[in-house]
Amino acid sequence: MDIARRLAEAVLYEGRLLYPHLTPAAKDQVRRRFGVLVPPGFTATADHSASVTECLLEGATYAVAHLNVRFLHVRTRCVERAEDDGYWPVQQLRNGHRTYLTFDEATEREVEAVFPVAGLLDAPARVVEVRIPGDRVIEPIASPSGEVVGRLVSEHLPLHAALTVSAERVPGPYGLVRLRARVENTDDWKPLGAPREQALRHSLISAHLIIAVSAGAFVSLLDPPEWARPAVETCRNEHTWPVLVGEPGHRDVVLSSPIILHDHPDISPDRPEGLLDAAGLDELFHLRTLTLTQEESRAADTRAAGFAEAAGDPPPEPAEGAVTDGADGHGTITDGPAGHERRP
Repeated sequence: MDIARRLAEAVLYEGRLLYPHLTPAAKDQVRRRFGVLVPPGFTATADHSASVTECLLEGATYAVAHLNVRFLHVRTRCVERAEDDGYWPVQQLRNGHRTYLTFDEATEREVEAVFPVAGLLDAPARVVEVRIPGDRVIEPIASPSGEVVGRLVSEHLPLHAALTVSAERVPGPYGLVRLRARVENTDDWKPLGAPREQALRHSLISAHLIIAVSAGAFVSLLDPPEWARPAVETCRNEHTWPVLVGEPGHRDVVLSSPIILHDHPDISPDRPEGLLDAAGLDELFHLRTLTLTQEESRAADTRAAGFAEAAGDPPPEPAEGAVTDGADGHGTITDGPAGHERRP
């Protein structure tokens, strides 16, 4: 499970801190986002409201499935300047030697569910409701003389989602079980022509699913044994790709994510711990960080500011077999002594 978490954070969360200081420039206001599940009422873009994972288990008579739905929850951080008639939102506010900037942050969310597989067979689907309340925090900005010159308003909007889990026996002599999990945004928000940026505040960002079993084993959907191939071809996965994770040869954990990976992917051991989640954008982040002024670094969110201070020498080249990030944003895998890239 720890390997699956680190991998998901590397390939799904990496883009959110690439430009930690958002400025009025258009290039700094667009962040790459994978696995966006929008409210079903928002149809202005090609984003989806649900994902479906189907995988196969063998020897599942006594298996217990542990499911973890993980995603990012957008948190707006708005700077407001104090005026005679109240507070007005601004892109930035300079106060003494410090500059406050408006930008979006993200909070990690996780929902866990545990089901004995036998209890899912020949039974109605089990539904886990996800209800995350909103919150709003206001922090005053005071000048050196103590006068309130503005405020920071940080806000999460409520999120409503659901995890639906079911299982069924696969006909045949091998005793396979098909496990099905649907992750869905169930927010009843009415967009009324709202832009995508507003919809993202009601969305699950970088949504992915980790499934582990305490008994039994998953069948690889990418490289199944011949006897299981007909059953694998009946599995239907929508907007997500489940792969085996963990040490090679282990088949007890699956990561189902919007990023196409191979079975048993790994992160380069050469990457500095925690730097941009140890993924392949480290070098780009390092170079970008060196262009920040001290004011911009201090204005960034806490985690990004810590990365800026930690930026030292550029990270080394990735080791063979490590997950990196191609120039076009698709995952690549260095394969073999010559560093040949296989692009899924």
